Amino acid sequence: MLLCALQNGADMVYYIMCIENDTGQPELTEVLSVRKMIFRKAASAAAALALCLSGTVACYDDAYVVSALQYKIYGNYQEQTKPDPTEPPAKVTGLYASETKTTSIRLCWDKIQDADGYSVYLKQTGGYQEVGKTDAATYNVTGLLPSWRRHFIVRAYKIGEDGTFIYGPYSDQLFTATCADTVTGLKATKKTYNSVTLSWNRVSCNMYIVYQMKNGKWQRIAKPTTNSYTVTGLSNNTSYNFVIRACKLDDYKKEHLGWLSNKLTVTTPKNTIVKKNGVTYVNGILIANKTYGLPSTYNPGGLTKATYNAFLEMKNAAAKDGISLWICSGFRSYSTQSWLYNSYVNRDGRAKADTYSARPGYSEHQTGLAMDINNASSSFNNTREARWLANNCWKYGFIIRYPNGKQNITGYKYESWHVRYLGKDMAKKVYDSGLCLEEYLGITSRYK
Repeated sequence: MLLCALQNGADMVYYIMCIENDTGQPELTEVLSVRKMIFRKAASAAAALALCLSGTVACYDDAYVVSALQYKIYGNYQEQTKPDPTEPPAKVTGLYASETKTTSIRLCWDKIQDADGYSVYLKQTGGYQEVGKTDAATYNVTGLLPSWRRHFIVRAYKIGEDGTFIYGPYSDQLFTATCADTVTGLKATKKTYNSVTLSWNRVSCNMYIVYQMKNGKWQRIAKPTTNSYTVTGLSNNTSYNFVIRACKLDDYKKEHLGWLSNKLTVTTPKNTIVKKNGVTYVNGILIANKTYGLPSTYNPGGLTKATYNAFLEMKNAAAKDGISLWICSGFRSYSTQSWLYNSYVNRDGRAKADTYSARPGYSEHQTGLAMDINNASSSFNNTREARWLANNCWKYGFIIRYPNGKQNITGYKYESWHVRYLGKDMAKKVYDSGLCLEEYLGITSRYK
């Protein structure tokens, strides 16, 4: 005899008796007061006992073992009673998204021992709607749209003897999201000697993540919210690798990232620095800044003809818009700049003077290509004239030489009144790039 259980009256104990037959298989010999019989094959007496104790359900041929849902075992075995089938299962806890993809989200939660299964609900128009049932503590919700915030709840259920579902409480809400689509069309739309402007096809997302390969690893360098970004601080004649991915944020601000775009390799152009008679030209553009100075003897005799004619054209155009422009300071010789700079040093000290005035031999005014318009002071900032100049001077070959926010690059504070002549083609290129001249040419502006 393998197992013997005795009746205990109102305790609804099942009576099960099994023996081994001649083939070593367990054989059912007697069953009394058992409401539900599940016949199953067992490879040995020990396996038969284990099946009986486990309460698992399945059906096989040949030999039979009754699996009781409620039983009482005497001897070396434990006593187990049948749970109340009308008692709802406990509340589902620990709900989380173990994996989010572009069109699917896998949910997981803590298992409830006496539950027969779980219902999964997705919040849609009109409230939560059931999207599936599962007997495991996990469910993969498919057929979703990319880059969408999603809200889920789950509840456990039991199946009553009459086949009805007995549900437990709903879980707490889970806020998550599907991943954004893969970014495509990554390309370099603009290249300068130390910057690259990247653009790509727009996808639905909260932001994009820009990665640059550095020291053999992809590193995040920016999180733009538009499908374009300018990478600065690069070196000329150097190759760089970039990838982009879109990012959707859920209600918890957790990132759900799309796949990486294809890799883009960009090589910045090589700049040419030539020095003639002590004057520095970068890609043919005469440069005077804190890095590249001028000889004390350099003197074009005033504003160059091209510079002055361009100013007259700009002045006339401004007048048609009701804007009056004039030159308050144009060409300055080396000696004039020396006197002016030293007067500032005597007044404010050398360190402060260097933020708004060039040392002699390093001033753009000495080139005959630069001028101050109307009022060379911060009071000119944000005037109608200053705004017109910033928006239109490039049309006539000028740029705002020391833009706002570029102080650490140009070496000078914002000067809305100081313009530099480059010619119409080059001025448009620099203006369109959104860069200052040092950034555009890939050069520095620092005193040695």
